[in-house]
Amino acid sequence: MYLKIRDVINDEEAQQLMKEYIIKDKTINSGRATIKGTRVTPEDIGRILLKKENMEVKDIMEEYPSLENEEQVLAGLMYYVRKNVSFINILFAK
Repeated sequence: MYLKIRDVINDEEAQQLMKEYIIKDKTINSGRATIKGTRVTPEDIGRILLKKENMEVKDIMEEYPSLENEEQVLAGLMYYVRKNVSFINILFAK
């Protein structure tokens, strides 16, 4: 499972999606990674997914109305997983 997740987030298309939608700008959210055109961070998306089960992309978009398309949510999720999920987290996930 770990290898599959790593393969997905390291895929060229995933990298391009993150490059297109994730920015780091010192004038927005103190330079933290942010979804382009919003103040929503990948951590915001990651936290909401960890708190609520059976969450769908449309539910996240309702929670954060500044998100305009599913690609933004997916880019944020992939960035969050890439930066925060380790092999240990996956092994001991509930």
